[in-house]
Amino acid sequence: MKDSLFIDRKSSRLIVLLHGYGANKYDLSGLADLDPTSDWLFPNGVISLEMGGPYYESRAWFPIDMVEFQRAMMKGEHRDLKNNYPPELTESLSYLKNELSLVMPKYEQVILGGFSQGAMCTSHLIFDPDLSFKAAILLSGNLVAQNWLRNIELTIPIFQSHGIQDQILSYNGAVELKSELEKRMAIVDFTSFTGGHEIPQKVLSELGHFLSRLK
Repeated sequence: MKDSLFIDRKSSRLIVLLHGYGANKYDLSGLADLDPTSDWLFPNGVISLEMGGPYYESRAWFPIDMVEFQRAMMKGEHRDLKNNYPPELTESLSYLKNELSLVMPKYEQVILGGFSQGAMCTSHLIFDPDLSFKAAILLSGNLVAQNWLRNIELTIPIFQSHGIQDQILSYNGAVELKSELEKRMAIVDFTSFTGGHEIPQKVLSELGHFLSRLK
């Protein structure tokens, strides 16, 4: 996959993780230690952001309305993303599908996941009938573009986590996403934690157990 960090361990299983808004392909690379026997792939978001300074590459999968975001933060509220349909999301999903289609035939198992925006992209890609995943990982994501979710059965296990005090993406939005997935027969292993927009040790431990059970 172009412009990605690839950890090659000569495995038959690949785990693909998509970073969140403002991060880059290196942001989640430490999670590769959770399964030292699998290959890992960390793609770069397709949108380059002018933030982070000259020494840090900031990327995204779709833009954020920063005025709306700051207004919600000042009011202590969360943005409701269910009816948000950023056109750039469609472009990113198309790009990821094309790139994954080239990589996936090389593996017996492929697990797709991500953090924040990466989790939201994942929640749509796992419904693509042309892609077949062993499982999915949704870290601190939300339900976005609800009507775009395909209304088909999804019988793969999904690991989902979210902080109860998350100020960036609401806990309720994560619960709504879980409900939508379960309506489509997905098996969701949901881990909540006391904290914000992060991946704490509790989540790392539970995710490690989740990956071990898939072998």
